[in-house]
Amino acid sequence: MRSRVPKLATGAGVLVVLLAAATIASEPEPARPARATGHRVLHVRVQGDLDSLKLARDFAAVMAQAAAQGTALVLLELDANAWRPDVVWAMGDALRSAGARGVTLLADERDGRVGAGALALGLCTSRCYLEARTAVRTEAADDQRARAPAETDWERVDRELQGAIWATLKRHGADTQLLEALLSPGGDLWAVSGAAPGPPLLTTQPPSDGTRAERLLTRSALGGPSRLELSAATAVSLCLVSGTARGVGDVLAREGTGGAPGSRTTVTLASGLAEARRDLGAGIAALDDELAEAARVLSDVPRPSRPDAVSKRNRAGVRALPMLERAAGRLTRCERLMLEYPELLAETVPGTTPVGQEGERPGAAWRRAFQERRDRVMELLALARQHAERKER
Repeated sequence: MRSRVPKLATGAGVLVVLLAAATIASEPEPARPARATGHRVLHVRVQGDLDSLKLARDFAAVMAQAAAQGTALVLLELDANAWRPDVVWAMGDALRSAGARGVTLLADERDGRVGAGALALGLCTSRCYLEARTAVRTEAADDQRARAPAETDWERVDRELQGAIWATLKRHGADTQLLEALLSPGGDLWAVSGAAPGPPLLTTQPPSDGTRAERLLTRSALGGPSRLELSAATAVSLCLVSGTARGVGDVLAREGTGGAPGSRTTVTLASGLAEARRDLGAGIAALDDELAEAARVLSDVPRPSRPDAVSKRNRAGVRALPMLERAAGRLTRCERLMLEYPELLAETVPGTTPVGQEGERPGAAWRRAFQERRDRVMELLALARQHAERKER
């Protein structure tokens, strides 16, 4: 039998979600536009995961430019596995603010899968297509919610994202139980194909009469989120996506914008968080090495009573100064990375352990680590300048 539709929000939040979603659902699906002219079709290729606020800011800037240029259609091409609900919601909100009709293509040639976040963002657009060889499949590491900034308003993010997706599911005629399967997967879920036409029925138990069924959610043995897996064909049968497509050109042709010369511009965006994480680690390591080497050079000098003390201290200061200037530059770049990617505050500070950071306010360990290194740079710079400026009489 069909299981009951779950509720992801509780209390007054349910009413807010349903009222907002009902308003959206009552709007008719946008009609297909006439063939675009000029640069009114924008193809935004988002490479990699939906896991950083910088990506959301970059996407919002692109959408603002699209609005200024009178863009008629924005085609999102997504291949993301990992994701955060706040990033997905911010990107969906930016697209709505642009005033253009949004269409999504989910396609990944690398591992043949996209995560639930990519599909959730696709469901924030008017139509979503899935490349026929790409599946929607989640892994435990895909959920990056824990890496969001501490001040994230999760109540609002969850409420509004749920409302937007609920409205899309209703408009597509899909079972709204799929909302929980995407955003808060738990337990087991099966899609049972019936003899009558229409989407498969969703149940929490496989049929006992031999009816063909496909497992959508598999309960985690360790008590974590259930694993979601949807083939392209299943996603279509469940009315989650509008159909399968062979690529960007195929989608644009279906949307009536495929062949006009000069009708399309392409922008490529990426999260950059993984690269920033590597750059931060390498930058801190190089900074610490240069501080250690500069300290060694400045300490490897003779006593002041030695006749060659002044000249050797002078040479030590001259040698250490460029090291410390490079160290100061590395420190500034690392601090700039933190500003661009506040998600990095969740990383473990080099030289400590995760246990050592437990109980601290988010970012406190990093602020202390940066300040300690800044103080050390200034201390050694003062000593190096003092040595470099002293001359033999």
